[in-house]
Amino acid sequence: MWAHGGNCGIDDLDKIAMMDFLDDDIGLDTIEMGVTIGVAMDAGLLRFGDADGAIDLVKQVRQGTPLGRILGSGAAVTGRVFAVEKIPVVKGQGLPAYDRERFRAWE
Repeated sequence: MWAHGGNCGIDDLDKIAMMDFLDDDIGLDTIEMGVTIGVAMDAGLLRFGDADGAIDLVKQVRQGTPLGRILGSGAAVTGRVFAVEKIPVVKGQGLPAYDRERFRAWE
């Protein structure tokens, strides 16, 4: 739940719960998907805190759209595809409960 909430700047508990439900229903790891959405936000695909956009991204994974296939491959792949400079992964897996400000390229 943290990865979809604080990691992505989303504070609507109902929408966080919806993303958690979708992850479970699809069979996605909630930490990896939350970190992946955070990477997608960092890449500029949507703004931090955009709960509806984040839900749409999870739904795209379910639908198998081209973007959904990238996101479904995890944070490391998503970061490489969208040229994110700092991707919060170790050995290809998203970090749980990391401080995103350390990895965010502030302008």
